[in-house]
Amino acid sequence: MKKQTENTLAVLATAFMSFVGILTETSLNVTFPAMMKQFNVSLDTIQWTTTGYLLMIAIIMISSSYQNERFTAKQLFVTAAIAFMVGSIISAFALNFYILLLGRLRCGSLYTNDV
Repeated sequence: MKKQTENTLAVLATAFMSFVGILTETSLNVTFPAMMKQFNVSLDTIQWTTTGYLLMIAIIMISSSYQNERFTAKQLFVTAAIAFMVGSIISAFALNFYILLLGRLRCGSLYTNDV
């Protein structure tokens, strides 16, 4: 019974993190005008938040086979969750565009292949 509960919680956590990852990936575009004004940068520059995020996801996916051989699913999941939270906090408190971009790249680490 305990193993079934653990499996159910793992599936729910994975589903929640997948949802939040997709929401984070797609909802950023509507904030471009506000971020351009806040950080005083052009549209070309602000689009790097989305491009960098997707680039990080691509790098993680390419290296996923190596990660699966080297680390356990639990290690990958916990690392991805922590990286996502740290990236979100960095992004939330960014004082300039480059700190925001760093936070977004950290958030892209959410997509390990156990998610």
